[in-house]
Amino acid sequence: SNCTDLVAKKNVWPFIKIKRNTKYVKRVKSITKSHSLKGSKYETRNIYICYGSWSNYEIKRKTKNILDYYFYFIKPTVSKISIVLEEEGLPFPSVTFCNFNPIRYSYVNKLNKTGLFSTKLLDYISMSLIEIPELMNLADYNDLMKGQEELEKYINNTHENFSINDFIFNAGFECKDMLRICSLGGKEFNCCSAARPVLTKNGKCFEINLKSSNLKWLHNPIRLGVDNGLMIIADYHSEEQLFFDTDIAEESLFGDIFQKGFRYSMHEKKAGNPFASEDSTASPGTRVFTALNVEYNKLLENNNWGNCTKTWPSKYKDKREYSSKICKTLCRAKYFNDLCGCTPYPYNIDGKYNVCTPYKLYNCIKKDKNYLNGNFLLSKCQECSPDCESWIYSAYNSYGGEFPSEALYKLAGRNKTWTPNFIKNNFVAVNIFFKDNSYTYYEQIKATTVSEVLSNIGGSMGLFLGMNIISVGEIYIYLLRIFWICVSKKRRRNVMEKKKRSSSQITSSRHEFARLQQTFCQLCKTPSDVKFKINCYICERPFHLECLLFKEKSINFFKEKCNEGKFRCPRCITCEICKEMILNPEFIECFNCSSPICSICIENQGKKIEKLRCKICKSYFSKKENFKETLNDEEIEENNLLIKRKLRSCTNKNIEKSKNHNNSKENVIENEKIFKDEVNQYTQLKLDTNSIKNCNNKVMEKALKKIFDMEIENKSMSDEEKIKIMKEIACESDFKLYINSKKENNCKEEREDENSKTTSTLHYNNFVMKGLFPSKYPHDIKCKEDIYVCRFCLTPLPEKEAYIEHDKLCNWKHPPGNEIYRDEEEMISIFEVDGKKRPDYARRLCWLASLFIPHKVSAYSVWFFQFYILTKITKAGFSLIGYFSKEMKPSGNNNLSCILTMPHCMGHGYGQLLIDLSYSLSKREKKIGSPEHPLSDQGLIAYRKYWKSILLCYIRQKYKEKAPSISLKELSHQSAIFIDDLVSTALSLGIIGYNKFSESYLINMSQAIDQPLKELRRKVLKEKLLIWSPENKPTADGWSRYDC
Repeated sequence: SNCTDLVAKKNVWPFIKIKRNTKYVKRVKSITKSHSLKGSKYETRNIYICYGSWSNYEIKRKTKNILDYYFYFIKPTVSKISIVLEEEGLPFPSVTFCNFNPIRYSYVNKLNKTGLFSTKLLDYISMSLIEIPELMNLADYNDLMKGQEELEKYINNTHENFSINDFIFNAGFECKDMLRICSLGGKEFNCCSAARPVLTKNGKCFEINLKSSNLKWLHNPIRLGVDNGLMIIADYHSEEQLFFDTDIAEESLFGDIFQKGFRYSMHEKKAGNPFASEDSTASPGTRVFTALNVEYNKLLENNNWGNCTKTWPSKYKDKREYSSKICKTLCRAKYFNDLCGCTPYPYNIDGKYNVCTPYKLYNCIKKDKNYLNGNFLLSKCQECSPDCESWIYSAYNSYGGEFPSEALYKLAGRNKTWTPNFIKNNFVAVNIFFKDNSYTYYEQIKATTVSEVLSNIGGSMGLFLGMNIISVGEIYIYLLRIFWICVSKKRRRNVMEKKKRSSSQITSSRHEFARLQQTFCQLCKTPSDVKFKINCYICERPFHLECLLFKEKSINFFKEKCNEGKFRCPRCITCEICKEMILNPEFIECFNCSSPICSICIENQGKKIEKLRCKICKSYFSKKENFKETLNDEEIEENNLLIKRKLRSCTNKNIEKSKNHNNSKENVIENEKIFKDEVNQYTQLKLDTNSIKNCNNKVMEKALKKIFDMEIENKSMSDEEKIKIMKEIACESDFKLYINSKKENNCKEEREDENSKTTSTLHYNNFVMKGLFPSKYPHDIKCKEDIYVCRFCLTPLPEKEAYIEHDKLCNWKHPPGNEIYRDEEEMISIFEVDGKKRPDYARRLCWLASLFIPHKVSAYSVWFFQFYILTKITKAGFSLIGYFSKEMKPSGNNNLSCILTMPHCMGHGYGQLLIDLSYSLSKREKKIGSPEHPLSDQGLIAYRKYWKSILLCYIRQKYKEKAPSISLKELSHQSAIFIDDLVSTALSLGIIGYNKFSESYLINMSQAIDQPLKELRRKVLKEKLLIWSPENKPTADGWSRYDC
């Protein structure tokens, strides 16, 4: 890089005179002759600096390669294989089941009768269950001292052999009272026979070990899903739940005391009790589906390049199979026992040591706060190496569905006082099953061969030679440039004078154009006086309010002279409350002056967008007497729809009344006469027709022979030939009947073809919508002008009466899938429906979407798609307002196939919410995707708006941070948007350009920040409320594509 910088300099580098030195001249004699301009007395120093730097760089690089090749042989690698299960299946994990509340009310009440066991003592003992950092941060020393005095008084007077372990074990729930029903693959078994009580951080729990039973507890790879997994029905015992009143208990142990239900986790049998492992939760009245993803890890041992072990260290010998988790727990227990004379309750898994009371533990750890650091303890337990072989069970939970009917009947039969409502409010149904018929196998291996090392050495040697050739070429070009500059000094002076003259003329014209440009709008760059132009009162730059997408109300507000000084451009405007720059898309604006309030301040202030006005506008409008609040666009649309609905219902009633009114006696008599005449026509026809047997036999034989010959030759008979044969063999009345029926049939087919080309009117959820395209409904429905669709099951019906009857009998209240998102503030919910499991519902959904989406909807390939359905939560149920589909195995780099927002819900931001959901799923999958192309006109507008919001928010964030550069690759990883989509959005905004000299893309920051704030605003998905995880765990290597 130094050499290229030297070549780029325009001025002549000064030559430095060097004294002669015989030793030095001999060494560089050949170089000085070729490099000097005035003999061997003068030479350039920069050439030697450049040559020295290149040689130093090559030496460092070669030494680094040698070290890399050495460590390449030593370092093992990890291989990843996905293995399909064989017939013997896969062992089921152990399941540890705990109640949220570890202490029964009846047990405490029994102790309280003695009079010495108080609530303060219970709070004090309960603090033994919490972790050490929480104890040190939340507990008060004086309260701990009082609790210790209460405990000592209770031990001395009542219970001499009292221990914390025994208290927690006896205070917990019994197995027969908690685990009511267990079944595997539909076969019921005794829960308590396969379970054993264990003490954990959550109190007394029960570990269900399925290997200990006589049944074959193996996973059958052919049978997947909920019906073949483990089902546990657990009793919450609401009457036994204990709630505390003191502050210590609420802050320390029972931070989630008001949660009801159970904790459970899946683990290996040898892994022991999962103290800090990831656990799942279940609340009463719910059904939880837990799908397991299985991984098997195999590492190299200590004597074979690895660091795992299968034997216990000498300090912590145990009869059980070695487990690193148990080893680290024993190590911590021994460490605290040596330090404090006792060990904390969570580490005393075998009961070998005395359990520390909270007061004693607090005094012991208070001496040195290093013990609060978890890494400090891990450094003391380095002897506990990782397991050489381990099974890992990752849980993916989904909540929903009805309580199992079989369990309801069984529980009601066991206790007649248990009503269905009581069971649903006090019991939990948990289904644990394997998700796939394969598992991931990780193995640590020595993956190094001699051929790989030789190929790497050969490649690096070629690179080394190439670099040397480039360096020699650069030196040669440098010398030629010096010679050319020194030859013609006069020519160089003339060129410089001409450049100065031309530059002075250009700069003067540029200054004049810049002055004019200051009066132009900063967005459209035009001096149009037709639009209302206003200057920012901070930076004094002009803008058209129409270019900033202001509404008429805001434009009229700023047109008044008293309000002109209140306008601020998008670069200068800040939040009205915190005075920070607007960076997020969840901000709101004042209806009058468009002053924004950021999302953080909205949560703190609790303001609603319908009633928002800033302080200035409130004071301004309070002076006006006859001021009326105008409705926003959404309210106007809703009112119009309600009016249309009422008018339509009124007109239908009037039509029915008019029909009933016209059905008088005279009309009835006339209708009966017409009916009798038609019946008489058909009866006379039947009496007048003669039999075909009366026709000539020769004509009959001739016609039949012609028909048989045509069938043998596989030829079809034309209509003219058919008419000739019918005329020959049939009577006149039969021939006329044939021709008339054929004409009616042709007219009917023409009408059906016309109806299939025309669009139908959709009646959905009390809204009337005109279809934009011909539907793909079955033939008997799509020909109808009006199609009635059920708002829950989406069943199409051709008549209104049938729809009313179906609406009364339909038992559906929500889409048939897993609920993965619910926002109770916005009253919306999202369901995930698998096209394989529910093809009937998915097909009905595609039929409905075909009225509004052209070409892309396919109702006969729903098995390959997942459907994410956005619903509105109402008192009646969850009604559809939009959806998008996604391929299970995308053929291209597509994270979305089709997207639809129902017409009656447009303009509320639901389309942006669905797009945000698709990218949120991609982020969790750690994949960068794009919607399926080509996009429709409305789809392109929606996606361009979303990409624009993401890009502008990112640029404004970098502008606030004063970042030196902007990386679209970084933004692509943050948002999971394909980088081509970001570049096309930047080009459409006109904020990106290409620099030929630096060969890089430049972003016009000022143009990007001046974009209207309304381009940023959109509905955003709340990530905390999304309960979804990908089937396949994303790799730690980085981001990937869907088509990889």
